[in-house]
Amino acid sequence: MPAKGSTLKTGKRLAIVTPKFFKLFQETHLQVSISYKQFTDIINLSNELTSLKVIENTSGFKLPENLGYIAVTRYKSKRRAIDFKKTKELGQTVYHTNFHSYGYTNRIQWFSSQITKCKFHQIYKFVPERKVSRELAKKSLAGKVYNEFNYSHFKQKKIRVNLNKNFK
Repeated sequence: MPAKGSTLKTGKRLAIVTPKFFKLFQETHLQVSISYKQFTDIINLSNELTSLKVIENTSGFKLPENLGYIAVTRYKSKRRAIDFKKTKELGQTVYHTNFHSYGYTNRIQWFSSQITKCKFHQIYKFVPERKVSRELAKKSLAGKVYNEFNYSHFKQKKIRVNLNKNFK
């Protein structure tokens, strides 16, 4: 998904679990024989386990292929959220207080690394599925405290070694 405020359009997007993708998987992995149902179950289960790991682990989840990290970060919002139900009942603006988290809000965020192997990774924004966001809200209300992360926590420099040279 393009970053907020960008003018780039995503066009027609397809879900990853499609018969076309399954056919491509079968063509490239001839030694593996599974049904389409098993294929979709594996992908959905891995996505579910990854989201559970992100919510449970306060230090985040490292993505493969140097794609970065997904972590829950907390922050204090610059604008207060309006409680529309109470505002309508009372006739004046009422704000959410977030007493359970001392005014902090949590969100799931993708922190791309400097060496991300994805073209134009700066223009993408990670938006979690609603089910995952609701699970995060439940954990936050239950009292789980997350860290305040920013991009500098996950920036790494890749040490490049030329393996072709013989060092003596």
